[in-house]
Amino acid sequence: MPTSSGIFENELLVEAGAEGLDIVEFPVVVEEHRPSRQVLSRKIRRKLEDLLSARLDLISIAVGLPLFLGGIVSLVILSLDKLGADRFSGFMNPYTFLLSMLLVISDFQIITFGLCARPL
Repeated sequence: MPTSSGIFENELLVEAGAEGLDIVEFPVVVEEHRPSRQVLSRKIRRKLEDLLSARLDLISIAVGLPLFLGGIVSLVILSLDKLGADRFSGFMNPYTFLLSMLLVISDFQIITFGLCARPL
């Protein structure tokens, strides 16, 4: 029973197994003699166009902006906490400050990449 759908064959196998029928597999050799409908270079060009048509500017801004703002907010909170505490002591948790700085710097780079990737 020829078909191009793989789902149909699976359903047929399940039903045949439920009916108690024997399922036998045998090898088939398929040789394609007709030429391809599309040239390989055209396929490659279309795939590249699809990749380049992704709105990287919107994606990077949607990802980078919330994280950038989160880094700024945490830096403000840490700075206000530092100003209220003893000025000469260190941060209570220096890794939080480093993480906030990393968020700000890396997400600024992501946003900048998005703005530079804007389609012409």
